[in-house]
Amino acid sequence: MTLMVHFFFANANEKANYTSFKETNVAFSRLPKQPLEVLPGEMLIIQSEAEISQGITIKLAVAEYSAARKIKTSFVEMNKEHQLTLDKETTALRFAFKIVGAGLAKIKHLQVNRFFQSKRDASIPANEDIPNDWHSLKRIKDLRVACILDEFTMTSFDKVVDLITFTPNNWQEVLTEARPHLLFVESAWHGNGDTWQYKIGKYSNDERKELKALLAWCQERDIPTVFWNKEDPIHYEKFIDSAKRFDYIYTTDANKIPDYQKQAKHERVFALPFAAEPSQHNPIQLGIPKEDKVCFAGSYYANRHIERREKMDEMLAISADYGLVIYDRNFERTEEEFLFPKQFRENVVGSLPYKDIAKAYKGYRYILNVNSVIDSPTMFSRRVFEGLASGTPILSSYSKGIEEIFGNIVMIAQNPRELQKQLAAMRTNETAYREKTLLGIREVYEKHTYQKRMAFILDNMGVTIADEEPSVAVIAKVDTTKDIEAAIEQFERQTYLTKKLILLVDDLTEIQTMINRYSSEQVEICILDYTKHYTKLRTFTESSYLAYFDSANHYGENYLKDLMIATKYTQADFIGKASYYEATENKLVCKQAEVEYQFVTSLWPDRSIMSTSFPFEGTVYDSLKAWINKEDLSAYFAKGAQLFSADKFNFIENGQTLAEADKANIGL
Repeated sequence: MTLMVHFFFANANEKANYTSFKETNVAFSRLPKQPLEVLPGEMLIIQSEAEISQGITIKLAVAEYSAARKIKTSFVEMNKEHQLTLDKETTALRFAFKIVGAGLAKIKHLQVNRFFQSKRDASIPANEDIPNDWHSLKRIKDLRVACILDEFTMTSFDKVVDLITFTPNNWQEVLTEARPHLLFVESAWHGNGDTWQYKIGKYSNDERKELKALLAWCQERDIPTVFWNKEDPIHYEKFIDSAKRFDYIYTTDANKIPDYQKQAKHERVFALPFAAEPSQHNPIQLGIPKEDKVCFAGSYYANRHIERREKMDEMLAISADYGLVIYDRNFERTEEEFLFPKQFRENVVGSLPYKDIAKAYKGYRYILNVNSVIDSPTMFSRRVFEGLASGTPILSSYSKGIEEIFGNIVMIAQNPRELQKQLAAMRTNETAYREKTLLGIREVYEKHTYQKRMAFILDNMGVTIADEEPSVAVIAKVDTTKDIEAAIEQFERQTYLTKKLILLVDDLTEIQTMINRYSSEQVEICILDYTKHYTKLRTFTESSYLAYFDSANHYGENYLKDLMIATKYTQADFIGKASYYEATENKLVCKQAEVEYQFVTSLWPDRSIMSTSFPFEGTVYDSLKAWINKEDLSAYFAKGAQLFSADKFNFIENGQTLAEADKANIGL
C-alpha cells in the first residue's frame, strides 16, 4: 500500500504545534478513531521532499497502537529516506506533523510504502528495544555516545561522555548491548585504533558499506547520527559523501556550511571548532620553571601550503633569535619534503607523542602557531585552544578565526616586525605576561571546552542536560550594618553566578531586624553559635564549595570565577592564592609571585575556596572560628588534603580602603 500526501504549513511562533492526519485532536495517547491498519512487524519506507524556511523544523510523527494502547511514537526527518520497522504488537498507525519555530514549510511529496517480509535483511536486525531515555539524564557524562574517532578526538571527548567504541566487524553486537543515545563519527583517518581506516573518507573502489549499514541501523532505532569534519576546508571533498548521510553535520569551517546544506539537502549544519579538555590542557605547572623560549610542536611541509611555509620560515627565524625549540611531528621521516630547513634543524629536539604534549604546552614561555587556513571564522589549529588552556601565551600568524574568537588574547603577528615587537613587550613586562596567561585560561574554560562543544551538539537536537556549575557559599562574619553592606557589596561584585552569601552574626537582639532588611534569595543571615549544631559543611551551606570573605580585604569581580574555574582541572580540596597582592602603606606589593598554578603546603582561608566534601573534624562552628581567626590551612595538608594555588589577581590583602585605581590594576 502507498500513501501520498501534499501539505503547506505556516507557523507564527516558537511553540511546538501538531497537525494530525484524519484525526480532529492531538491527544496521541488516545486510540485513533480512524486508524490506519497495519500488520505487526511490517516495514515502512518513508520518503519525503519539503521546502522548509530558516527558523522552522518539521517532522513526521508516526504513532503506533495495539488494540488497547499506544505503544510508541517515532519522529521522521524531512528530505531523507527513512526505514521504520513496526513493533510486534502494532496493529494501527496515526500520522501527524510536529512543527517548531516560526516560518513556512511546504511538503511537496510524502510517500509511505509498506513492505511485508517473512525474513528481514540480516544487515538490519529487528528492533532491540533501545529506549529513548534522553530526558532521564542528569549529566552529560552519562550520555552514551557510539563513536568512530581518531586518537586526538577520542582523548578529548573521553572525559566528557561515555564513549562506546566498536569495529566494522562487531558494531552490531556492541551497540545492541550498549544502547547508545547517539552516534558520533568524525572525519577519521584511522578511526578506533585503525579498525575504520579507509572506511569513512572517499577512496577508490570502496563503497563504505559498513558505515552505511551502521547508519541504517541507527536510523531504524531513531538514534541521531552526527558527523564532524575536523579537516575542513581542505578535506571537504574527501568526506562530503559520508557526511551528507548523517542527521547532523558539524564542520570546523563555518564557511563550508552552505556547501554542506546544499549537498545534504537540509539545514542541520553547524560550525564546531576545536576546544580544550581540562584533564589534559590545564595550567598546573610541571614542577620546573618554564624555559624562556618559543616552542613549536607540529610539522613542516616543504612542498605544500606555500603561503604557510613562507610565513612559518619568517616566524621561526624571529623565534630563533629569542630561543626556539621544535618538536617535529615527522621527526622519524627522512624525506626531504618533511624536514625543517637547515637553519632550524639544530632547534629540533625530537618528536612528542600527544600524551606528552603538556611538555610543549607548559614547558616554555610561548607557543608558536602558524595557520594554513587564514580566512575561516572558525578553523584554526587545536594547539591555540590547548595552549591557552595550559596557561601559555600564543604567538600566531594571522587567522580570521583567531582574531574573531580570541581578539588580543592571542598575539597575532601580521608581519615579522610585529612579532618582534610583541615578544619584546612580553619579555620586559612580567605583569602583562601573567595577564595574558589568565585571560587565555578564563576564555577557554568559560567557552571552549569539549563539554561545551557536546552541550552545543545536544542543544541543536533540542536536548538540554543541565550540567550545573558547582555552587559556592560565601561566608562573612559581620558585626555592624556597615560590615553587612560591605560584605553584600563584595559578594554582588562577583561575576560567578552560582553563589550565595551567608552572613554570620553574634548579636541575637538584632537578628530579626537584619533578616527583614537584608535577607534575600541569595543572602542568608545566621547566628554563629547556631553552627554548633552542624557537623558537615555541605549540610550547612548546601553548596559544593565555601569561601570566606574578610572585610579588610578587596575581592575583585572575577575572584570567585577564577577559583571556581580551577575546580574543573584540579580535584584539590582547597584552592586559593598563595601568590597574591598586599596593600602596604597604600602601595601594592606582590607576594610569592612564583607560586601560581602549583600545589602548595599552605593557604589562607580568606583567599581560598574549600570543598565542603572534605572530612573536617569537629563541628561547623569549629571550622568557621578557625577561619575567622585566620588560622592557615597547612594543618589540613598534614592530614592529607590537597592545596592548590591559582593566579594572584583579583585579591588584595588589607586592600578594601585602597584607591579604586589601585584595585583596578589587579582586577582582570
